[in-house]
Amino acid sequence: MEYEEKIKQLEERHGQQMQALEAQYQQKIMTEVERYQALASEKDMMNETWEERFGLQGDEHERAVQEMTDDYEGRLQEEAAVLER
Repeated sequence: MEYEEKIKQLEERHGQQMQALEAQYQQKIMTEVERYQALASEKDMMNETWEERFGLQGDEHERAVQEMTDDYEGRLQEEAAVLER
């Protein structure tokens, strides 16, 4: 009878320890999930910022190319007018 009680106590203690370990494990998992979500959110914000900057830079590049093209075409027309005289 004494052994049965000891076995029962050991089983109960083991069950409690398992529950405690499971709770710790779940807490660690939740911490990592939160960390992952924060990193994913930060990455998304960085991507949006990069896309905005890239878009603005592309627009500025297009304007600069257009200005140079217009300037070059104007000079060509001036030279053509001078050569026709």
